[in-house]
Amino acid sequence: MAYSPVVDAGAAVWILKPSDGGKGSGIKIVDSLAKIDAHFDALEDGSIAWVASEYIQAPLLLQPGARKFDVRIWALLDASYNVHVWRNGVLRTCSVPFTLDPASLDDPFVHLSNHCIQTQAEAYGRHESATNEVWLEDFDAYLKEHHASSVEGHLAPQWRAIIKETLGAAREFMEVDPFEPPYNCFQVFGFDFMVDEQLKVWLVEVNSSPAIAEALADDFAKDVVAV
Repeated sequence: MAYSPVVDAGAAVWILKPSDGGKGSGIKIVDSLAKIDAHFDALEDGSIAWVASEYIQAPLLLQPGARKFDVRIWALLDASYNVHVWRNGVLRTCSVPFTLDPASLDDPFVHLSNHCIQTQAEAYGRHESATNEVWLEDFDAYLKEHHASSVEGHLAPQWRAIIKETLGAAREFMEVDPFEPPYNCFQVFGFDFMVDEQLKVWLVEVNSSPAIAEALADDFAKDVVAV
């Protein structure tokens, strides 16, 4: 059965994120500026900062089930401010079909692909893997079959450019702690991206202490040492 997102071409949908949030906690999706105003008006004085951004209404959807996903890519920033983008990554998928029906906006299983949320879904692990994960190698094959595209040919150059630009913009705010040779400090970041139906890559957020997919952890550690 095919699913299509329910979209009002004249309407905007917004996603609100708390600045101290993690693992999808506190995120809200609303369909009017009035609801954004009401949310902020209800906050107590001195509340944490929030980020409000327009929601991607036409994401690329993963079959079967026409489900939303995001892509986690890891990047290492070394002491000389060289950026190393890891060759592997992982798709984290939702468990149920994507829709923008107003009744679905409070449904985290539709909109939030965080593992800690999706593990509570009845359909968790029903599709691509037991952990709602797709490795880049498999996603590459999927793109070639369904979209006449590829990870390396179309998507990876976009997210590499975004990572470079993002870390470059933040450089003046970064500090490097001194280490005694032959040791140097480094920082690993987890960049989360979405892909829209036109295969354009969008930056969602950057994580300073990212988790590493268990199946990739050993290879990741070896490559970090090699850098």
